[in-house]
Amino acid sequence: MQQTPFLSSQQLAAVPLIAVGSTDAEVGERLGIDRTTVYRWRKFSPLFQAELNHQRAEQSRLIGYKLRSAAFNALDTIIELAKSGGGSTRLKAALAILDRCASPSGPTDPAEIVALEEKRRRGMLPDSNDKLDAELESREPIAVARKRIYNELEAAANTEDASETREPKRLALTAPVE
Repeated sequence: MQQTPFLSSQQLAAVPLIAVGSTDAEVGERLGIDRTTVYRWRKFSPLFQAELNHQRAEQSRLIGYKLRSAAFNALDTIIELAKSGGGSTRLKAALAILDRCASPSGPTDPAEIVALEEKRRRGMLPDSNDKLDAELESREPIAVARKRIYNELEAAANTEDASETREPKRLALTAPVE
């Protein structure tokens, strides 16, 4: 029987705080949890990472609208300065605006995060071809590896302090859970 994973209300409250730049300690203090719990969520929970990436992508999209409108003025400034040859501060500011028009974000699908972690782990193979062949022969199938990695990451993320409680969760996603 497969469970449908969700985020706890504390995790949902933490996501926008982290997305706007709060530290783990600030988030923990605000939510009444230990900062290491917030750290584990950020580092090990594919569901939390996906929701955080989704929040960041949405912020980036909104910021992008404003930056793209400023990009026209920035381009005009660059063209003007290229012709006149001055105003290094204005040039730096215009270039900074253009540089920030495209802000990448991570995957918003927990399965994608697990797949990336699986690829990262598989990338740590020995240099020798003999060792590589032996390593590849002993590797588990990708689907099994992804399920194992997902469960390992979620277990690490959900190691809770005794004072913390789990509440009903949101964000219904289909992900492999035993």
